[in-house]
Amino acid sequence: NDYPIVTVTDLGVATCCEQTSVAMGADGFPRIAFFHTTSAEIRFVQCTNAECTTNNINTVSESGAGSHKPSLTMASDGFARISYQDTIISLGLSTP
Repeated sequence: NDYPIVTVTDLGVATCCEQTSVAMGADGFPRIAFFHTTSAEIRFVQCTNAECTTNNINTVSESGAGSHKPSLTMASDGFARISYQDTIISLGLSTP
């Protein structure tokens, strides 16, 4: 296999991360949005190298807000935009 699998985040829960969305930043490094099943949050990963072995993880939505189904895109200004469904306010948009 020419493409190694890298663990981006290990949150100690076997089913922690679902509904992922990925886009490449202008720096060539991946950006990932995912649903954290334990805390019911949308989280955003900004990889700081091409392999994503170093990264920054931020929470996008409030814990327990019912947020899920993230969709990630990179805007022309170089910043990520994440839309997600929220059972409380119907639709959310974040610029992490």
